[in-house]
Amino acid sequence: MIYQIGSIVLVAFFALSSASRLVDERVNFYERILREVYGKDKLDVDGLVQLLQLTQGHPKYNHAAVEYIVDKWGGAKEISFEYLHKLVNLIYGDQISDDPFQPQELHLAYTNDPTSMKIMWVTMQGLEKPFVQYMSALSSKWEIAKTKVAATSTYTVPEKWWPVFNGVIYDVDMTDLSPDSHYKYRVGGFDNVNQTMRYSEEFAFKAAPVPSPDRTTRVFTGADHGTFELLGFETVLKMTKMLDELRPDFTFIAGDLSYAGLDSEVKALDISKDDEFELIWDLLGIQNQPVSARIPWMVGVGNHESFYNFTAFNARYKMPQTAALNTNQNFWYTFTYGNIQWVAISSEHDLSEGSPQNVFIRQALTDAQNNRANVPWIILTIHKPIYCSVEGSPSFASRVESLLLEFDVDLALTGHMHAYERIHPVNGGAVSVYPVKQKMDTLLKEVDVYYSKGKGPVHVMQGHAGGFQAERWTQPPPAWSAYRMADGVLPRNSSDNGLRKWFHEHGLGELDLSDETSFTELQLRDLPLVPSIDDLKSSYNYSHTFGFGYITALNATHLHYQAIPNVDMPSLRNHDEFWIVKEH
Repeated sequence: MIYQIGSIVLVAFFALSSASRLVDERVNFYERILREVYGKDKLDVDGLVQLLQLTQGHPKYNHAAVEYIVDKWGGAKEISFEYLHKLVNLIYGDQISDDPFQPQELHLAYTNDPTSMKIMWVTMQGLEKPFVQYMSALSSKWEIAKTKVAATSTYTVPEKWWPVFNGVIYDVDMTDLSPDSHYKYRVGGFDNVNQTMRYSEEFAFKAAPVPSPDRTTRVFTGADHGTFELLGFETVLKMTKMLDELRPDFTFIAGDLSYAGLDSEVKALDISKDDEFELIWDLLGIQNQPVSARIPWMVGVGNHESFYNFTAFNARYKMPQTAALNTNQNFWYTFTYGNIQWVAISSEHDLSEGSPQNVFIRQALTDAQNNRANVPWIILTIHKPIYCSVEGSPSFASRVESLLLEFDVDLALTGHMHAYERIHPVNGGAVSVYPVKQKMDTLLKEVDVYYSKGKGPVHVMQGHAGGFQAERWTQPPPAWSAYRMADGVLPRNSSDNGLRKWFHEHGLGELDLSDETSFTELQLRDLPLVPSIDDLKSSYNYSHTFGFGYITALNATHLHYQAIPNVDMPSLRNHDEFWIVKEH
């Protein structure tokens, strides 16, 4: 299992954690860089910043990120590389197997056919006659289970001095499923070296439903995920905790999945910013398995998937294809699930008028619009923001907004900037509709409700699923910015759904980063500078603004979105939430 760590419990857990090759190879990679390039025999704060810049490419880092990591070290300003090995191994506990024949990295994917479900997995050495076995969740005898033979593949990338992927990827569709029915399954194959059959754990899943306007559909969403660099593992931990309670149908990650690639070069060690550390993809797959083996793990493309021409990304994930729409691997595709038509597109490919992707988008949205009576909701995802008020953020409004408005897309999900921001429906930079406050559930709490028919989508930039947060907001907030948070800071927002009141009731502070702020420009650049702002010490938590989204398309007219925090806070179920109400 994955462990949520804190300095108080480190010693207790060290005895439980065992070394893993995947983790140790990554730490060895860091250690060689720091020893041979920077002359360090320990990991100190300066070395930490140098590693952050190597993997993430930011010119500098918010003090808060460094302080947070140092706190996880136990407060020391430097640690040995041996301690770093233990600390990272502790995060993953016993979840990683170094047995080369053990099936790992199981992840389901929807095929756009409610009678089938794809399963993929990996072993580090090949199994003969690989298969999946599956049967009704009510059955208990594997000898009567259906068996499907899996296809095998691998991929190659340029090899330097760090390990590359030498494993085997398996891919098979479980067919003849009854829609909306429960199944159990396991994967395996014959281990010729040890002359024995090998099996994965047993997992359960639910087949997709037949599309229907009033079939409630629930989705976990996120972007900019990662592993232990920095908090992607905690996002999966929180998802796992909430699986049975929230019952999501699938997960969608809108790009920047693993952060296996590098954003800086180290010429002395023949490291270029075009290189990728393949074993991080394996660590990501193992980390996600508690969720991805139970519900489909759907993905979109981001800039951090582009290394080696997207080789690992397209080899390890297989999204549904529609020949008539000229879909393109994992880059742009569409699928129907319950009452949602999901359209995933790429910010990393040409979107100009008449381009293959542009033609796909127009046709996919035309088909979706014509099918509103049966599938009322249209959700579009693209990695880079359409609107976002983080300093330096790109904007894809000029490339896609006209299509979003023409087809009245309901919700647009993006990422890329390591923060969270909700944006009101916009047309040409001007807000087209503001929400009203209403009580929408039994909690009798007033929340934002958008009556936005004909006004285009509410936008959610949700790049807060795990990547380092070190962002700065433009000031003052644009009129279209409803709610934003990053770096552990919850600034004053135009829509907070009572969150400020909750903070006051619980004795916690708040930050006002509006024009009237009394903080200096220097402090705004690096907020929060926890050691130098005494009144933040008691309430500030850098990890507070990490989390993921949860969509509930309740019926044909009501859709609910919540921003779920990774941290467990009594009485605080979400940072932000809103409803969209439309008569399609």
